[in-house]
Amino acid sequence: MGDTANFTEYIQYLYKMRDKNRFRYDKSMGDYQTWARHVREVLAPHFTLCDDGTPLYPKILRTDQMDGYRQETLEISINGYLRLRGYALVPDNGEEKHPAVILLSGHGWQYYYDIVKMLNNGQENDPMIKENRELRYGGRSVAIDLAKMGYFVMYFETFYFGNYNLDVEHVPQLFKDEFHVDPAKFEKDSEEYKVEYNLFCRRFEAYMYKYLAFAGQSWCGLLLDEDKKAVDYLMTRDDVDPNRIGCLGLSLGGFRSMMLTGMDERIKCAVVAGWMCSQAAMIKEHCRYHTFMMFQPSLWSLIDFPDLAALNAPNALLVLNGIHDEQFVGVHDADDRMRKVYEEAGCPEKYACNFYDAPHCFNPDMQKDAYAFMETHLRNI
Repeated sequence: MGDTANFTEYIQYLYKMRDKNRFRYDKSMGDYQTWARHVREVLAPHFTLCDDGTPLYPKILRTDQMDGYRQETLEISINGYLRLRGYALVPDNGEEKHPAVILLSGHGWQYYYDIVKMLNNGQENDPMIKENRELRYGGRSVAIDLAKMGYFVMYFETFYFGNYNLDVEHVPQLFKDEFHVDPAKFEKDSEEYKVEYNLFCRRFEAYMYKYLAFAGQSWCGLLLDEDKKAVDYLMTRDDVDPNRIGCLGLSLGGFRSMMLTGMDERIKCAVVAGWMCSQAAMIKEHCRYHTFMMFQPSLWSLIDFPDLAALNAPNALLVLNGIHDEQFVGVHDADDRMRKVYEEAGCPEKYACNFYDAPHCFNPDMQKDAYAFMETHLRNI
């Protein structure tokens, strides 16, 4: 019997106690893809997907001709309550069917904005967004870069961010009193308001997690459901090749990219940037860095992050890591695991993991390598 006051040791004990139940493939388990499909079936209920059977009901709100591509502003239904707004960037390169990339937005404790993190929409000169894009993306608009390379780009906003962020006015006053934070003290949309708003949403995340849990919904599953609906929408487009759909994201977007490729065989190439580790390493001291959006106990008792990311083999997977990214430990262990899975699945050439002299970001060097990987494993498959 150990000292329960030593919570670190106790958490590690709980992790190890469940370790024998986690899915890990080896060749004795037979064909990899058959095994992986079985794993997805077991994992799916733990995401508590919120699909109530509502059709997508897509609606294009406006179309703008840009330099080298057409930008469509559109909406789709996620369920009977929520409709998400997004953008489709359609290249003007004459191809009848384009390879497509779903961009998955990151977190960065920036709730007030979302789409503009990777796509210009008139707000990119806002000091808050300009600083974020310089820091995380080297000042580049990833969406526009991909569209000009000939990819159909799909980019939806995310629940709790941007146009779908928290309506603070309808949050009970008791939370504002507890946090000592209230955006209403400032003029709406002022810089002071945005800073206060982001702080409020950051503190409210734990309570939002509780509300979703009481409603029977995991935040992981809510994100996955939205992202799978983006794939569903792409499958309806005559100008998208349904056999060449990929996804890419940084940070929380990398986490989403990991979940989407692991749980959806329609993703043929995934890029996971600034998000990979092993659970055993993370639980020692790194939980403090991460959003409540990624925690789902019943799910992570069944599979570790690298094994989930590799579920989609032989479809391609690229993982990008900054060696100065203090948010993650156990990255090399995760790389060893994913590499082994792809080797045992018989497709080692479909996996790559790169390390950069960089912090937590998806900088131009990473972008260059990601685009080259997608040219090989998505455009030209």
